[in-house]
Amino acid sequence: MATLSGSHESHEGTESEIGFDLGAGGSNEADFSGSGGDHQIVSEGNDDTILAGTGNDSIYAGGDNSSVSGGAGSDQIGMSGSSGSTVDGGSGDDTIGGDGVVGGTINAGSGNNDIGLTNSQDNTISGGSGNDEIVVQGDNNIIRSGGGSDTVSTSGNENFVAGGTGSSTINAAGSGDVVGGGTGSEAINVSNGSANGGDGNDFLTGFNAKLGGGKGDDTFAGVNSKFNGGAGNDTFFAGGGDTMSGGAGTDTFWFDQTSGSNVITDFKMGQGDSLQFATGAYGGGVTLGANAAANLATIVANASVDDSGILQIELGNVTVSIQGLTLSDLQNHGLEFIHFN
Repeated sequence: MATLSGSHESHEGTESEIGFDLGAGGSNEADFSGSGGDHQIVSEGNDDTILAGTGNDSIYAGGDNSSVSGGAGSDQIGMSGSSGSTVDGGSGDDTIGGDGVVGGTINAGSGNNDIGLTNSQDNTISGGSGNDEIVVQGDNNIIRSGGGSDTVSTSGNENFVAGGTGSSTINAAGSGDVVGGGTGSEAINVSNGSANGGDGNDFLTGFNAKLGGGKGDDTFAGVNSKFNGGAGNDTFFAGGGDTMSGGAGTDTFWFDQTSGSNVITDFKMGQGDSLQFATGAYGGGVTLGANAAANLATIVANASVDDSGILQIELGNVTVSIQGLTLSDLQNHGLEFIHFN
């Protein structure tokens, strides 16, 4: 076992002008927890322990099952091909990066930190209390954004992202990724995965995604996605191939000339739900203009009931299937819940 201490005593490890090299032997320790200064520490063996101290340190840990503590200061910590290691950035604005990291635990600490992992899997990453940026490429990782207004991006498969207490931005691009929103008002984008906004007034977008709003007044937009507003007064922007469920609250469903074909599963006129149509040409000779009564007449003329008794509105290239609304509702009360912009 090699030991490097704050007094810079060295045994099997080596001390040089560029810092401290623990070598590749394994089970080494570098303890600068009682000292200041900016250290450069290299660890390539397994089961090493590094306590960097209070300076702005540069640390490389390439072995397995290592433990790295950055301490106070703005540290740079790198890993490559390691398995089962633990990193704690400590206080300060830290940069933590790695390639081919497997089964590790990374705690960013209390500063505004940057964390980036590539080709990495089965890791647990926690953002801490600052405004962190976390970018992870790989599979089966767990990312917790923590406090602060964080930015989290994933690519790969089957990752899980948990929002924290701040107003964070989460972009989950991996297939099968799952996002659980926290207590803040978050912007969440999901492709080929699922998300629930949690508390707060969230903005959720998706492609081929399943999105739930949770609590709060949430906004949804996407393509080929399923939206469930949950509690709150939610707003839905139809993008084509979407199935929209408003849930409790007073919900608004928006359509324009690019909306394509969509479904509303639970329109509740008595609850204050509304339809919003953009004015303009919809194709097929259908145009909505400035006169609301004329627009309603156009919608009624292009409405029908299918074999299942579900109301269908077809405006040129835009089709909406509405469950919970009848043709009679449309004819007699349309201007109460349909608006034009």
